[in-house]
Amino acid sequence: MANEEEGQQDGQTDGLSWAWASFLLDVVESLVLIQILFFDKQQFGVAFEWGVLEIYFVMTLFMSIGQLIGIALVTRGQYRLGGYFQIVSSAGQVLKLDGVLGVIGGIRALRYGKSNLY
Repeated sequence: MANEEEGQQDGQTDGLSWAWASFLLDVVESLVLIQILFFDKQQFGVAFEWGVLEIYFVMTLFMSIGQLIGIALVTRGQYRLGGYFQIVSSAGQVLKLDGVLGVIGGIRALRYGKSNLY
């Protein structure tokens, strides 16, 4: 507990606010993709012919799950492992710029974990 208070006073955070922001953007993106895939197409549901949009949707879901696992690990105090999960899960979305938030959260979790080792 004392280490957490020291980290907060030094300006170091565990990066959860950044990770949650990235995760919430992923959820919004997934909801938009669900709307497009399942309701705006001529045929309802995902057809057997998977295209770029369907593959992108599945990748977004896996990255969101990885982000959520990273958040859960950081919340439980496993900052380094959670930070790595956040970075890897958000790296695929950096080109769209919303993954940058998750990467920042992961880096902050790594730094927070390293500063609270002792």
